[in-house]
Amino acid sequence: MSNEQLSTLGAVIKVAYDAEPASPFTCTTFTSTGIDDNATGERLQIADTVTSVGSAVSASTYAIARPITDGGIVLSGGNDGANDARIILYGADHSSSGGDLLFISKSNTTQLQYDDSASSWNFQANDITTTGNITSAGFIYAANTILTDDNTFFLGAATATQPVLQFDSGGDYLTFERSTNSYTFFAGYSGAPVTMGILNTTDISATGIIDFSGLPTSDPAVAGRLWRSTNTVMISTG
Repeated sequence: MSNEQLSTLGAVIKVAYDAEPASPFTCTTFTSTGIDDNATGERLQIADTVTSVGSAVSASTYAIARPITDGGIVLSGGNDGANDARIILYGADHSSSGGDLLFISKSNTTQLQYDDSASSWNFQANDITTTGNITSAGFIYAANTILTDDNTFFLGAATATQPVLQFDSGGDYLTFERSTNSYTFFAGYSGAPVTMGILNTTDISATGIIDFSGLPTSDPAVAGRLWRSTNTVMISTG
């Protein structure tokens, strides 16, 4: 035991107390109403500006989890409730949002949601901006008011020089061949495609204006190419 002296009104009172434990103090077992520490080593370290969790073992993993499957965890940027940015993770058996993930901004507005039941991300009414690439098997415009049977659009490439725009999940698409500067239309493709650039088709019909103002005014010397001699449309023989 150690002694300390406390002076009061001219009298001296000696107070005995146990010596302070060596630092750091190790508690081998600790259980209270709010905390039950069953860890076999340090798993929580609180510093002035950072709280570290988990083992210091390299390449190890650590989980922060609820002991139930029908609840959720909220990670909030403050203690002002609906005015704080939050991330909500729902357990697999939650009654309405099982397995979902929500990103919520100020004023309690959901900005991003992963819907596990639909296997889809919902970016709400937000724009998507990236400086990288977007890789997708197809783009679905689900909010259209015109297309009713197939609302899928695909962007891809047939070859290294031939990008493709596909209009549905069937055989209707448009390609552009960079090496020849020609477009090719495939409509329900089951045979030879319709090609623009070097136009290759049996019938051409239009209800609007066909504008040939861009035709060359001299023979391009390429068989089948159109050109204009004053006001006369000519076909080159090569």
